[in-house]
Amino acid sequence: MKEIQVLSSDCYLGKLADVDDGISSFTHIAKVRYEGKQLRFHVKLFSDYKQLNNEITAYILARLDGQPVPEHACIIKINKDDIVSAFPNIEAKGDAYAWATNTISGKTPNTYFKEGTKEIELALKSLAKIDGIASLIAFDNLIANQDRNTGNIILSGDLAKFWIFDHDQSPFKPDWTHQDLDPNSDTFCKLTAAIYPNGLPVSIRSLVVDAAKAHGANLANMLDHTLTWWQHLLTPDEVKALGDFYKNRALCSESRLLKKMNLLC
Repeated sequence: MKEIQVLSSDCYLGKLADVDDGISSFTHIAKVRYEGKQLRFHVKLFSDYKQLNNEITAYILARLDGQPVPEHACIIKINKDDIVSAFPNIEAKGDAYAWATNTISGKTPNTYFKEGTKEIELALKSLAKIDGIASLIAFDNLIANQDRNTGNIILSGDLAKFWIFDHDQSPFKPDWTHQDLDPNSDTFCKLTAAIYPNGLPVSIRSLVVDAAKAHGANLANMLDHTLTWWQHLLTPDEVKALGDFYKNRALCSESRLLKKMNLLC
């Protein structure tokens, strides 16, 4: 898998625009020098390193699980002056590291259409039929992502493809503690409720469970790619707690979803 690079502050070439959707005050589109090219990236600043770790972990697991995420991802240092320039209303205490992924051609359902209109209903119905949506539901359950909504999934202009982003609230919440990491806890998916307002069809439920069957066997290999980041960003106790959480959650992924979907083994 392509490594997540750490870029110096001279690779941050300035803010281009505010984000179209979402309420995060610390996300914007910027020009970034990446692998010798000047590219547009979504850049997201965090108040602590645990949220940054959440993004890195979920991105790596998503790539290895075959989920549609942006191709390029990096950690970029942004100096204090550039932070103030991008966010004039915040008091920057110093330089900071941000999470950055290349921008995708497309928009979130929220920015295509206004909530409550027939057009957004069409977009959500199209999303429900795209190959991979069942796998995404299983993946979000695995990483305990309770923030997947119509503002953090990108649809292509022809409504035939999607990409996912924004994972700082997994597992469970941005500032999770050891006590939060219960591998058997269920999660509520806002996106699922939006695109299947009458409940998941039985055919989709079966596909969700099928996607979860590989989690137990595959996660150990996946976590090999996250450990170095955890050791840099978390305490040793947090590293152990998070590793135990994901391993145990993956092992019971199929049975947890069978129960959630009211399906028999």
